[in-house]
Amino acid sequence: MRNGNRTSGIDIIGDLRWGTHFCQFYRTKKDLMDILIPYFKAGLEDNEYCLWVISKPVDEEEAKEALKAAIPDIDTYLENGKIEIVPYPYWHAEEDVLDPQTLLNYLTEKTSKVLASGYDGLRYSGSDFSGHEKLLGSAIDRYSIIVLCTYPTDKYSAVEILDIVANHPFALTKKEGKWERIESSCQKNNNECKQVEEALSMSEERFRTLVTASSEMVYRVSPDWSEMRYLYGRGFLVNTESPNRNCLQEYVPSEDQPYVMAVISEAIRTTSTYELEHRVRLADGSLGWIFSRAVPMLDVYGEIVEWFGTASDITKRKKVEAELNDTLDNLDKLVKERTIELQKAYDSLKKSEKSLAEAQEIAHLGNWELDFISNEFHWSDEMYRIFGLKPQELKVNYDTLDFADYLNKLTENLFSSYDLGNKSIGLKLNLDQIYLGMDTAIPLGIIVN
Repeated sequence: MRNGNRTSGIDIIGDLRWGTHFCQFYRTKKDLMDILIPYFKAGLEDNEYCLWVISKPVDEEEAKEALKAAIPDIDTYLENGKIEIVPYPYWHAEEDVLDPQTLLNYLTEKTSKVLASGYDGLRYSGSDFSGHEKLLGSAIDRYSIIVLCTYPTDKYSAVEILDIVANHPFALTKKEGKWERIESSCQKNNNECKQVEEALSMSEERFRTLVTASSEMVYRVSPDWSEMRYLYGRGFLVNTESPNRNCLQEYVPSEDQPYVMAVISEAIRTTSTYELEHRVRLADGSLGWIFSRAVPMLDVYGEIVEWFGTASDITKRKKVEAELNDTLDNLDKLVKERTIELQKAYDSLKKSEKSLAEAQEIAHLGNWELDFISNEFHWSDEMYRIFGLKPQELKVNYDTLDFADYLNKLTENLFSSYDLGNKSIGLKLNLDQIYLGMDTAIPLGIIVN
């Protein structure tokens, strides 16, 4: 192994020796870039072969753009193969890296190759050794290699973060906008580690207290909703304590999944609050309903780093709504049936009225009606004809009616019906006005109702 210190490029670290293995905790994309860009810049300037295995939230193009802002001639370094930027999925597929030991063997072999090519050593960064930091730390001390492991804080519990710190000589973390170097408990500054432990434990305890005190279900999901990171189902839904990438398939009925995903996609596209009532599979296997609402957590660049949401059980309300809708449907059906019956009755009544009118016209009989409540007096059409009037041409009055024309015609018809044997005998009445009420006309036999 070559001797001599190496420039880290990071102010709070200074120089490093070969075989150094340290880590960085980040919350945002900017946090990640703050450390990695100067780290690789220093390596390129010191004739080191640089290998950067990238993963979310950074893609290959963003990595190149960030490097170009700090290193104007980065394209030359890339063309000459002095720095390699490899997406995490491609890296694992290309190198057939199945476990940390295989990866470690690859890095040590790669280091030997770059030394033979004239480089001073290898500078690496990635997140491949999560959970296997001890293996890495114990092996690279003999090689001309520097390793920086990166960890997103939102994916690890307080206990896991403490374990990560303990397995690195030191860690970088951001506090109140400033980067700090925290020595491992195995190193000089055990108090710093204890402060981190207390802060993380308190933060996690507060979150769990909030979840427990809430009457709602609480969940956290990845930016693209592909992974449920945490779900406290309150016995209504099955809890998710570790990351789950099959949450949609497990919780949402298959026939409802396209609609739910469409609403989620729109919320992601517009970086807006997600709200939806939908069916879910309950902890007991049956189907129920929830109202789910989630808000996006953004980094300084306005990009989503996580969704935090709550959900409430609305199964009972949905059941009542369904019953009410059934009742309204039945009521609407009854109203339609009753309307049809009334229409039939009305049509039958109109038909009966028409038949009565025709019968009265044939028999030359009329009828009248008096409504004692409204005091409205009504004649049939034939009554008007009997009195020599056009049907409904004037309004008749029950109390006073001129019977002169009616009596003149009546007596003339009666007289002509008798055969007196002498045509010279005649009868002539000259009645100008005879006003009688119906109460008088009926007893006199003038009008028969």
